[in-house]
Amino acid sequence: MESSALDLPAINQRIHASAFNRWLRIEATRIVVPGQVELRMPSRAELEGGQGMTHGGIFACIVDVAAFAAILSVKGQTGPTIDMRVDFHANAFESDFIIEAQVLRAGSRIATGDVKINSVTGKLLASGRCVYVAAR
Repeated sequence: MESSALDLPAINQRIHASAFNRWLRIEATRIVVPGQVELRMPSRAELEGGQGMTHGGIFACIVDVAAFAAILSVKGQTGPTIDMRVDFHANAFESDFIIEAQVLRAGSRIATGDVKINSVTGKLLASGRCVYVAAR
């Protein structure tokens, strides 16, 4: 782990510095290895985009936050999101979202993270990738 890498409490502190992220109630639960982080977020009525469906924008936000957390576990900081892609695979609105985020590249100019959002039963709901300007 690089000396600038953040530990789990520091990653959650950075995540929760945003009022929006606090509203999402997303939390990093484990650093599997530097660059690979697990997160969890509760499902609730405010996240619905239609009856019984999670709004797709919520999944996009989760992808952004989770990739950010994974990059923090390696580099300790990052710049803004410059590109994002989200694929929607299924819908589930019964319980928490289990999120897996992994750094694909943490270079000197850009950092890229890959994210999978699953239901608690392991069903893949969405996946995505974020690219960030790398903080120096």
